[in-house]
Amino acid sequence: MTMYPIIPNYEKYPETGRDLNFTTGEIGLAGHWIKHLLHFAFIYKAKANPFWWIVPE
Repeated sequence: MTMYPIIPNYEKYPETGRDLNFTTGEIGLAGHWIKHLLHFAFIYKAKANPFWWIVPE
């Protein structure tokens, strides 16, 4: 998923707050698994479990 601008700008883009030419998103199994893995990685890091500093931000 790519959003431009990251913070919605309703003055420049009054309908959606984003430039629809640069904002994209795809639905698929790979995106689901990446989100699932990132969720557990960040929870692991937030709990400061062993080797938490290895998990990138």
